Amino acid sequence: GDFSDGGEVGGANRSIGNTDAYDMSIETNNVAQLIIEGSATGTGVITTPNQSSVLVRDDSGTVSTTTATKCLLDVETHDVQGEHDPTTNHRTTITLAGKYLISFLARADALGADKYLEARIYKNGSNVDGYDPAVQGGSDESGVMKTHILQLAASDYIEGFFWHDHGSDRTCYGVMNIIKVS
Repeated sequence: GDFSDGGEVGGANRSIGNTDAYDMSIETNNVAQLIIEGSATGTGVITTPNQSSVLVRDDSGTVSTTTATKCLLDVETHDVQGEHDPTTNHRTTITLAGKYLISFLARADALGADKYLEARIYKNGSNVDGYDPAVQGGSDESGVMKTHILQLAASDYIEGFFWHDHGSDRTCYGVMNIIKVS
């Protein structure tokens, strides 16, 4: 960048960057932490390639009726900061404090008419929002999603839980997405 006239407070606007169609990035240890796109198709788009982001799923698990059951989120689509444990605890442990957008989708096979299915987001072993079932029914797959923005501290952990009242075990599937937003 060029602040040739000193960049004093109250002076004219200063520019940092270049005049060509190139990306501009801020790096630490030679790794881009923030990128401002300069190409003709993405000019001005800001990317934070190392921002905490986790997308995981459980392809199937048996959930007993009227029993809150942890979703074994064991298949990772992506985990930018390596915060998710897909084998032992099946949970995401936050490494940097901040606000996080968390969504959890719970799906179940063939719940009976007027039966309930819940998706529950747990923080440090406790349900973050009480119990809020969605009425489902019929012979097709049913699903319900929970979404929250939570202030999390480093070492807080997030889990997804299922609950249903079908009357017998159901096969359930889950997908969780966690993204640091500030």
